[in-house]
Amino acid sequence: MKAYTLLLLCLSCATLSKQPSSGMIFWVNSFKKPCTAGVMPTTCLQVQRNEFKEGGWQQFYSPIEGFEFETGYRYKLEVEETRLPAGQVPADGSSIRYRLIRVLEKTADPQVLINDSWWLEHMEGVTELPAQRPYLELQVNNLQFLGHDGCEAFRGSFRLEDGGRLQFSGLPAQGTGCTQRPVSRQFRAAVQAARTYKREQLRLFLYDETGKELLRFRKGD
Repeated sequence: MKAYTLLLLCLSCATLSKQPSSGMIFWVNSFKKPCTAGVMPTTCLQVQRNEFKEGGWQQFYSPIEGFEFETGYRYKLEVEETRLPAGQVPADGSSIRYRLIRVLEKTADPQVLINDSWWLEHMEGVTELPAQRPYLELQVNNLQFLGHDGCEAFRGSFRLEDGGRLQFSGLPAQGTGCTQRPVSRQFRAAVQAARTYKREQLRLFLYDETGKELLRFRKGD
């Protein structure tokens, strides 16, 4: 009888260990950040659990089953967590499975509504822009950008942070045929120096670390 009772208790414990715990609140930021999942570079969600604190985001490397993320929106989710038995944990994967129960809130984040084509309208110290107007095309979904400096096209990547901060990287060197064009050189230098941004209606402003305006763009059609 004692052995039978002990067996029931063990089975009960095993069953409880596999049962999901529901009611976890996940806050999801409005854009992903570059990360490395396993050995592959990718982009990851930024999340907070239970209590929200501005700027308290952490990288989240696991998928949330049933959740369809859309860049530009912050989410409040109810998520079910299930701890997997040791034999079911995937290689280089999490021992916990996450499944969406429901979306509690979905709110547009005005900070990242810069996903568009932006044509240069003003650059400090330049009175006449070239016939080929410099522009940037920002792709927030993959944190990539395309551009033209008035002489030649280029591409690279950028980072977004809370508080309207960003930073461009990966700009290739100018071709020798463009280095003698001061406006083109200045445009690239200004893009590389940008650290914060602001969008006001159809305009996008880029500023340096001190808050000085570097570039002013108008939204493309």
